[in-house]
Amino acid sequence: MVTYEMGRFAPLVPHKDEGGGGDHIYSTPANEFAISELGSDSSGEFASNGGPVLIFCLEGGLEVSAGTAAVALKRGGGALIPACIEKYSLKVDRATRVFRVIVPDAIGE
Repeated sequence: MVTYEMGRFAPLVPHKDEGGGGDHIYSTPANEFAISELGSDSSGEFASNGGPVLIFCLEGGLEVSAGTAAVALKRGGGALIPACIEKYSLKVDRATRVFRVIVPDAIGE
């Protein structure tokens, strides 16, 4: 359930992902989603963990694919990976800024 509260929030400050890969995790005050900035070496296959995934390209370019479908994203582009897609792949170009929004622990709910 999404809740709305009035007030001021501190700016989000990223911390380095302990699992390596060069990702930066932004801890948000919301439990409903998590944001991460993917490192330029983040190409590979990922699990959706039972929830939808949003991919935003702020600079550079990347390819998002799932099964036989693929889409190329450039600066300003985005993609929604629905919860029914179990695995997806990212092929990230160098000098690319990509953000990923996920629903944490979607399987456990």
